[in-house]
Amino acid sequence: MNYSVIIPYRDTYELLLRACDSVPDRDDIQILIVDNSVVPLTHERVPVKSAARVDFFCSDPTKGAGCARNVGLDHAVGDRLLFLDADDVFTDTAFAAFDVFLSTDYDIVFFPPASVVLSSGQSGTRHRYYADMVDEYLSTCDEERVRYRYFPPWSKLFRRSFIEAERIRFDVLPVSNDVMFSLRCGHAARTVTASSQVVYTVSEGECNNSLTTRRSRANMFIRYQVAVAQYRFVSEHGHPKMRFHLLSKVVDAFRFFGIREGFKYVRYSLTNRVNIFYGLLQMTNKKTR
Repeated sequence: MNYSVIIPYRDTYELLLRACDSVPDRDDIQILIVDNSVVPLTHERVPVKSAARVDFFCSDPTKGAGCARNVGLDHAVGDRLLFLDADDVFTDTAFAAFDVFLSTDYDIVFFPPASVVLSSGQSGTRHRYYADMVDEYLSTCDEERVRYRYFPPWSKLFRRSFIEAERIRFDVLPVSNDVMFSLRCGHAARTVTASSQVVYTVSEGECNNSLTTRRSRANMFIRYQVAVAQYRFVSEHGHPKMRFHLLSKVVDAFRFFGIREGFKYVRYSLTNRVNIFYGLLQMTNKKTR
């Protein structure tokens, strides 16, 4: 089996069908749908293919997409791994682009994504940060940013054997569960490369069910904890320039949830020995230019 495509799914059935339709019906592809809905799909509603192997699993609905992806990883058999969110799609030429790398030994191949606003069909903006990152790597051959700042698992082709050898899994968190997974993969990968071929379209807009568009007190603090973990990881592994700028997140805690919540962030930062003012000088210099 050449490919395992892991799709975490929750309550967006029509979009799931669209996502599955974007995966070619080939006998070298395994599709793993992991349902973390409160009311899971019945087996009669699980999408089917005539050639591709479709496996269906359920995961704990209280544990989020990270847990669902881990279930997929535990059952994947393909040489290469791909992650597809249920509200996103592969492009028509995606697997032709992936096939080029089947005979290579790269642990990760990065691709520039696109994005679309579901309500209008117009091109979105959610992809730009990551597309620009891949373009920068292709022009400079500097791997640091794609290894340590490309956090979504999508629009990448992974060699499954290296993820299993390193025992890398997603954090079981309601938000930001992919950050440390991608960071650990980027750090552990022996060889990486990139392609200019767009293979993945991210959805955004009113119909987007992504947790990245939501704000709550609990989720904001979880995101901050993950940001601190990222800060410490890159610092400890010799990549301090890749650290998150934490101050804006602390300011947002004060702004949206008050003094007590803001000082909670400050105390957490002190306990973890991170500098919330890192990057302030660079940000100030940019604004004054």
